[in-house]
Amino acid sequence: MELATDASIDAEIAKIAARQHGVILGSEALALGLTPSGLTRRCNRGLLRRLHEGVYAVTSVPPSSIQTLLAACRWGGRGTAASHRSAAAMWNLDGYELDVIEISTPRRLKSPIVIAHLSPPLPIQDLTDIDGVPVTKIERTLVDLSAVTDPDSLEEAVDCALRRRLTTVNRLQLRIRTESGRHGIKKLRTILAERDDKGRPSASAFETRLNRLLLRAGLPAMREYTVWDGGRFVARVDFCFPDAKLIIEADGFRWHSGRRAWQRDRERRNELTALGWTVIQMTWPDLMQRPNETIERVRNLLQPRLPI
Repeated sequence: MELATDASIDAEIAKIAARQHGVILGSEALALGLTPSGLTRRCNRGLLRRLHEGVYAVTSVPPSSIQTLLAACRWGGRGTAASHRSAAAMWNLDGYELDVIEISTPRRLKSPIVIAHLSPPLPIQDLTDIDGVPVTKIERTLVDLSAVTDPDSLEEAVDCALRRRLTTVNRLQLRIRTESGRHGIKKLRTILAERDDKGRPSASAFETRLNRLLLRAGLPAMREYTVWDGGRFVARVDFCFPDAKLIIEADGFRWHSGRRAWQRDRERRNELTALGWTVIQMTWPDLMQRPNETIERVRNLLQPRLPI
């Protein structure tokens, strides 16, 4: 009879853990009728693995980053959620993967694998659920992120969130009004001030980085410029120096939706050239591996073409 009871408890543990990326609280197992010694025995037999005090994983479920993150959240208890870089990864923001386990929690926790930010219990309006993990909402995530990341990475994350319509400039600006004096908030405020009133971000992280490179070199280009031939629309281009009739396109087959779109871009370039425009293509290697040569190339093309 005892064996049958143990088997039914193990089945219930497996059922609960299956909904929680393999994670189960000790209190959840005890509520099923398991005794503390039964819990210890299952750990000794390799059926359960202790992750934190009172937090376990069933060994039948392979370990994963999301399991580790959920276990940290369950360890923190009520009012705890994935935050900062972990939340950015859960939102799939550009530049972030789940390689840092970071939470905000009202408990003082210490762990070599978890960065725990001491915080009052997170209010319900700051919380959401992503794949069964409590996560800070996008506005709170970007505010938190501003305190732990560099301006370039933060800008890419903000543009990604805006591009995917996870939030808006207005919503972010309303949020940061309540965060005055918080570490890093100045970076976020500066980034938002550079977005227009419709919250239009860069078309991609590629364009964000290219724009940043041009600005730092003292070569501010017009963004998303429309070229007309009389009253006929010709093209909308990524970056443009109209006085020099110089266009810069953030290029690369991987940024296109397919071969047909790639071919249309080539036809458009030919038409622009016929109208007297110089079109240069910037690739990801140009941007990341040859930034100085890239800027010099732009300068050399600009100088003889600008009017005196």
